Amino acid sequence: MGVIYAVGAQWEKAEFAKQLREYFVKDNQLRDMFSGATNIETLTHVMAALIDDREKIQAVKNNLNAESVFLILFDCYLLLFIKELEHGGLSQAEHLITQISRRYAESAKKNICNSIVCIMAERLLLSAKQLDSLYLDRRGDQRNMGATI
Repeated sequence: MGVIYAVGAQWEKAEFAKQLREYFVKDNQLRDMFSGATNIETLTHVMAALIDDREKIQAVKNNLNAESVFLILFDCYLLLFIKELEHGGLSQAEHLITQISRRYAESAKKNICNSIVCIMAERLLLSAKQLDSLYLDRRGDQRNMGATI
C-alpha cells in the first residue's frame, strides 16, 4: 500500500510541476531567467519536490495566482535558506528559486493586499539581504586565502 501511496504522491507532484511551468511561462520577465543551463521544467520539478505538504499542493494546484505561487515560493525559499546557511552550496536550480522568490516577494509587497502575505514578503526580502551578505563574506574569504595579515 505504501508503494501505491508514494507513486500517487509523485504523480501529483509531477502534475503540480506542470501547472507551475504553465504559470511561469506566462511571465515574460521570468522567462528571461531561463537562458542558462537550468530550464523551467527542472526548476518546477525541484519546487514540487521541496513542497512536502500534499494538502497544500491540492489546495493551490487548481488555483494558481500570484499570491498562491508566492506562498509556494516562500516555503521553498525557507528550506533553501536553511540549506545554504547550514551546508552552503545551492544547486543552480535552487539558486534560481531563491532569485525568483525575491522577485515575487517584491511584487507581493507592492500588489497583494493581504497583510500576512506582505509580512512574509518583507521577511523573505530581509533574509535575502542576509543571504547576500553571507555570499559577499564567502567571496571575500575566497579572495583572501593567500593574504597574510
